[in-house]
Amino acid sequence: MASSIFQTESTNGLADGFFHFEGRGTRAPVLVQIKATTNARDLRDAMLGLVYQLEEPNHQGDMALCLLVKSRLTSSRLMEELDRFRRILEPGLKDRIFLAAMNDHGGIHGRLPDGDVRSGEYGLLPFLHEAVRSTLSQGGKKVSRQAVKSALINRWVRGEGRQTMPGLQHDTGASRPTIQAALSDLMAMGVLDHLPSPHGVSLYQMPWPAWRALAGEHAGLRRSYRYVDATGLARSPVRMAERLAHPRNEDRRGLVALGGVLGARHYFADLNLSAPTRLDLSIYDGDLGFVRELDGGLVLSDDPQARPVLVVHRTIDREASATIAPEGAVASPMDCMADLIESGLLEQAEEFSWRLNKLAEENFVKRLNL
Repeated sequence: MASSIFQTESTNGLADGFFHFEGRGTRAPVLVQIKATTNARDLRDAMLGLVYQLEEPNHQGDMALCLLVKSRLTSSRLMEELDRFRRILEPGLKDRIFLAAMNDHGGIHGRLPDGDVRSGEYGLLPFLHEAVRSTLSQGGKKVSRQAVKSALINRWVRGEGRQTMPGLQHDTGASRPTIQAALSDLMAMGVLDHLPSPHGVSLYQMPWPAWRALAGEHAGLRRSYRYVDATGLARSPVRMAERLAHPRNEDRRGLVALGGVLGARHYFADLNLSAPTRLDLSIYDGDLGFVRELDGGLVLSDDPQARPVLVVHRTIDREASATIAPEGAVASPMDCMADLIESGLLEQAEEFSWRLNKLAEENFVKRLNL
């Protein structure tokens, strides 16, 4: 879980199975929930959840669509359920709720939001097909919108210029709806520099509150393993990091990255950071076997009050920095930022944020002059 140090302002994040359509053809944006069920009770629960979502400030004025997949409910049953549900809603809500189902061949029956839902490649129908494909692919696993944001931030810091939708899809493996949702979040925060397709998107210089909010969202999607010193004889964080370079850990060097204080120092050696009290590492799979090579006396703890000497984060960001330390790869800027904030180093994290802004500008100028 993310530390309580993080700010809790919404960045329009949606749970898995939810998508936000802001394309062409409908009279208002559409909040879409993809639901795999043939159970009427599950359907009603899903529609009730959509009503609660519509009452959130960032969805006032939106329409909402519950789209069933893998469902055996007939068109007449869907219309019956929708009509019954609408009868219990206030007048301002009942005309904003819709219900439909998609069959295995992509056909849709039921009631869709008003308007021209086709509207070319940016219409609601292609959006729904892509959202369903994304939800059902790989057993329902999909690249999160936060992973897309982090990938865009990485490219921006490296000075890579504008990113197109096809490029982001190719590089992240995310679906078009997920990328659109991520870009909508960034636009709502006022940090997205957006030009009409095909020119692509980039980021503005991001203020500290935006960095902090994004880092908090990023940390909330990681799973962290906290190790404590049970003997009082643990190696220092620096010594443990050095052991990552041992030949016996060679096969882990591409899968473990330095984060926290040590990772931030590899971005900016003169960053105002004292000696670390803990080592933060980012991993990209679930293998924790290397920990005993760093220090065999460490004990995994689930006590939130304990003071860990090692924290291993299973991160969503598979893009470690291009920077390579003697100990191996360095974690992404967003992972390092999240680590600093979780450690309570807020002043240092804020300094890190504006230094990243400056680095992004410098790298972009360098690329222009190549």
